[in-house]
Amino acid sequence: MNEKNLELAVKLRHELHRNPELSNHETWTKRRLIDFLKTHTKLEIVDRGLWFYAVYRAGEGKRNIAFRADFDAIPMQESIDIPHASQNPGVSHKCGHDGHSAALAAFALEIDQLGADKNVFFLFQHAEETGDGAAQCAVFIKENGIHEIRVPQRERSPSTVGRRHRRDQPLRIQGDDYPHGRDTFPRKRA
Repeated sequence: MNEKNLELAVKLRHELHRNPELSNHETWTKRRLIDFLKTHTKLEIVDRGLWFYAVYRAGEGKRNIAFRADFDAIPMQESIDIPHASQNPGVSHKCGHDGHSAALAAFALEIDQLGADKNVFFLFQHAEETGDGAAQCAVFIKENGIHEIRVPQRERSPSTVGRRHRRDQPLRIQGDDYPHGRDTFPRKRA
């Protein structure tokens, strides 16, 4: 990764970590991510209310792939003493969503600068912790003809990190931790 992009990503992650917001209330977080991408890229930004995505277009007839990150926090007090600790009492980024979003934003910078041979969609999803975000963002796949989507997996599932998902399979957005499927996009199998 370009050194400048890495520095920008680290700074962004620290900002997000300092300002965590609970599911369905991520207004500052969403605005900060959009502003970051508008400032540092030429990507098309599509604001869908509580969530958004950015698009790199390689051209007509190119395959559409997506990468996804979540950006909500959880209702838990920050328990570590770090310079970028949560400034919102009782709310913190204990699940790493600040890192997911900063990493996806940094990847968007790299794709914008270096290009790609596919149309690349960068989906920034709200409310992962409640499942609301997955349900609301499910339309994104069909509306944009997404052929493949990659998502970050929990660190304790190293065999699934960066796993590819086909459109005809349910999309696991969190790993195998929730047997009742709250972490699966509600899509019908073909």
